[in-house]
Amino acid sequence: MSTKYKIAIVDDHALVRRGIAETLGDEPDFEVVGEGACARDAIAVAHEKQPDLIFLDVNMPGGGIEAASRIHAGHPGMKIAMFSFRQDLAIVKAAMAAGATGYVVKGISGPALVAVARRMLAGELCIDPELSKRLAHIEAT
Repeated sequence: MSTKYKIAIVDDHALVRRGIAETLGDEPDFEVVGEGACARDAIAVAHEKQPDLIFLDVNMPGGGIEAASRIHAGHPGMKIAMFSFRQDLAIVKAAMAAGATGYVVKGISGPALVAVARRMLAGELCIDPELSKRLAHIEAT
C-alpha cells in the first residue's frame, strides 16, 4: 500500500478551500483530512488531524502568520504553506520566520499547486518563483 499524505486547508473563503481541496484531493496519494476558516480552526485542525502539510491563508481571521507560529511551535515537523494574493516581501519573511516552509501566491494553477505540495512534502522550501527572485535580489544587495 502506498503512502497517503494528509493535507489540511484553512482559508476564510470557502470557494478557495474547495478549489484547493478538490485539486489536491484528486491526487491518489493525497487525502484532505481537515478544513477551517480562521486561525483557531487552523490550530485545532493541526492538533486533531496531524496533517503532513497544512495550507494557511495569510489574511484569515486571527492571522495566518500567528497560526503558523503556534502550529510550528507545537508540531515542528509539520509542513506549513502560506497562501495569499499578497506579495509583500516583509510578509513572506515573517511567514518563513514563523515556521512556514512554503509561500504560494493565489492564482497558481492546479498542476503547479500539486507540484509545490509534493516538493514541500519531500522537504523543499517552496516560495513563489517571482517572490524568490525578489528576495534573492534584496539579499544580494
